[in-house]
Amino acid sequence: MKTIIRLVIIGATLALLAFPAVAKSLSTDAVAQDQCTDENKTAWYATFRENFKTEQQKAYDAAKKYLTACSSEDTPQTQYLKRFVDIYEKAQRTTVLQTKLNEKNYPDAFKLGADILKDEPENMTVLITSAMPATLLPLRRTTASMRMRLTTRAKRSS
Repeated sequence: MKTIIRLVIIGATLALLAFPAVAKSLSTDAVAQDQCTDENKTAWYATFRENFKTEQQKAYDAAKKYLTACSSEDTPQTQYLKRFVDIYEKAQRTTVLQTKLNEKNYPDAFKLGADILKDEPENMTVLITSAMPATLLPLRRTTASMRMRLTTRAKRSS
C-alpha cells in the first residue's frame, strides 16, 4: 500500500512540474503567431535592410525575428532572409572555430572543423587550424579515431 501511495505522489508531482512547461510552449506559439503582423514585418525587414551592409549582426537578429514570427509564410522576403541567415551562420562558423581554439576547447573545435570541412573540403585555413589540436592535445586525451582524423587532416594541409 505504501508503494502505491508513493507512486501516486511521484506521478502527481511530475504532472505538476510538467504543466508549466507545456503551458509555456503553448503560449509561446500563440505569441509568435500574434507577432506576425504587417507592421512588425515591415519594421523587421526595414531594420534588416538598414543594417545589411554595415552591422550584419543586427541584420541577422532582425532576420531571425522575422523568420521566427512568420515561419509559415513563403514570400520573396522570407526566401531572401532565409538565404541571408544560412550564409551568415556558415560564415560565423570560422569565427566560432577560432574562439574555441583560443579557449583551448579542442574537442569542440575539432568537431566544428569537421562540420565546416563537409561543406568546404578544400578550406586551407580550417584544415590547418583544425589539425592544430593534434600537436596540442596529449595523446592520452584523444580517441583513436580522433588521432586518425587529425593525422589525415595534418597530411592534407601540408
